[in-house]
Amino acid sequence: MDAKQFLAEFGHIANAPGGVARLRELVLDLAIRGQLLLPLQNASDAAVLLAEIAVYRDNLIRTGKLRRLTPQPNINDAELAFSLPKGWVFERLGNICEIVRGITFPASKKQTTQVAGAVTCLRTSNIQSEIDWNDLIYIDPEFVSRQDQWVETGDTMISMANSYELVGKVALVRSVKQRTTFGGFIAAVRPHVLEPDYLYLVLRSPYMQARMRASASQTTNIANISLGGMRPIPTPIPPKEEQSRIVAKVDELMALCDKLEAQQQERRKLQNTLRQSILQSVASAQSPYELRDSWKRLEANFGWLFSGPEDVEDVVAELKNLAVRGLLAEAVATTADLERIKADCSKLRMQYIEDGLMRRQKLVGMAEYEAIYPEHWSIAAFDEVAIIIGGVTKGRDLRGKSVLVCPYLAVANVQ
Repeated sequence: MDAKQFLAEFGHIANAPGGVARLRELVLDLAIRGQLLLPLQNASDAAVLLAEIAVYRDNLIRTGKLRRLTPQPNINDAELAFSLPKGWVFERLGNICEIVRGITFPASKKQTTQVAGAVTCLRTSNIQSEIDWNDLIYIDPEFVSRQDQWVETGDTMISMANSYELVGKVALVRSVKQRTTFGGFIAAVRPHVLEPDYLYLVLRSPYMQARMRASASQTTNIANISLGGMRPIPTPIPPKEEQSRIVAKVDELMALCDKLEAQQQERRKLQNTLRQSILQSVASAQSPYELRDSWKRLEANFGWLFSGPEDVEDVVAELKNLAVRGLLAEAVATTADLERIKADCSKLRMQYIEDGLMRRQKLVGMAEYEAIYPEHWSIAAFDEVAIIIGGVTKGRDLRGKSVLVCPYLAVANVQ
């Protein structure tokens, strides 16, 4: 699938809210299903690769570099979420890579600046789209009890304990800048024979992310993925010759997604500027007639200026401002009976005090205001036309604020 075909078939997704992120997920999903590229004519079967991995693992076990794990059962069809192309196979994750949990150490022993003899220790906050080599901590190497707990180039670091939204987040170690270990909330996924970039691609795919989260134990705030939950996950394996091709195509399409995202951000910036300009024109209207002209310009460009819920919220907020300024309706000659409203409110307040629903409060009176309102509107202090019950702090915030009383406003009880 080339860029032109990709845009023709999926480019419309990018224009939807959150579309580019969804497009990235689609690329990864198609990649691990073998649907992103036409297969090579003379590619070997992935079963050959699994045999090579088995030999490699046996050699690591024999030389003491890898612990022998309890054999896992064969994969049955009921476990498979999708089918694979000819020559691909599913294999359990624990059979194609080593998964190493990080070290533990007392919080009092970590340093935020490097001192002589200390080594770098990665935390979950260092696992971003790439390994973030800033905001590091440093520890004494005596806490690293095993050789496999040192970070190696080609490792995929995974957040094993985090919020449900962030657990399972992964980053590929493309280079090791200094001697580095990793904390107990992280694991290193170390491939056997597989292309590290391909395994990283699989681990960040929607399929694998969902499977890992489904296996996680959940507390109030933290989800925890266990090694026992990860190792059995059926993992799609293409022939060895296919892996680098798949990675290259994913990189190409992800770069295209980056370009689309940059274009969207620029378009969004222009959209926001124009929308705010038109809304400012609406907000500065001094009469319903001026408002009508400004609103026509807004209406004519509504479909382009408003693409997300947050955009519409700006309009709703402005409509509320216009409403309390008296610009949404034609002026009428009727004047608000402010004294009657105050008397009714005062009577109701006394009744609430006698019933024990509120304490007696001193009325603060009118605050200063600068806004200009229609001549037939009246201005009153909030606590003269409303009852404030409960939330003493909120009551103190509201009392004394100016409030508009328009001709048909009924006394409202604010609770």
